[in-house]
Amino acid sequence: MSCLTTGLCFVLTALPSQVTAIDGDTLRVQLTAEHRAYVRLFGIDTEERNEPNGPAAKAHLQSLVNRGDSVVCHPIGKMSYQRQISRCYILVGEMKYELNSLMVKDGFALDCARYSKGMYRVLEPDDSRQKLLAKPYCDK
Repeated sequence: MSCLTTGLCFVLTALPSQVTAIDGDTLRVQLTAEHRAYVRLFGIDTEERNEPNGPAAKAHLQSLVNRGDSVVCHPIGKMSYQRQISRCYILVGEMKYELNSLMVKDGFALDCARYSKGMYRVLEPDDSRQKLLAKPYCDK
């Protein structure tokens, strides 16, 4: 379902204290005391929390979020399980770093070519595909 047709599509900007890693590729953003949004990082896949590298992926995503002065998520126009699929960034001073790319480059996520068309594959460390569980749904 497209967030463009549902009207739920919007850029999220939050302080790191408002953002919690649910797992290595999902964030919860506390918008107000009563309202929150869930964001799925576009084009990457990490192991689930109950899989061998899942807890480390979740912890690494949270540490990246905590390094930023703010977190900004730009939707790509789709929803997945009530999560806005987005490219998310941390802003550190004048610098902007994409969380999706950092998770792959740092060895905690794999490119999910089915959605990314392979854009993150070049960032994967040489041994990532041997260390991390690749999900069959990410194959083209």
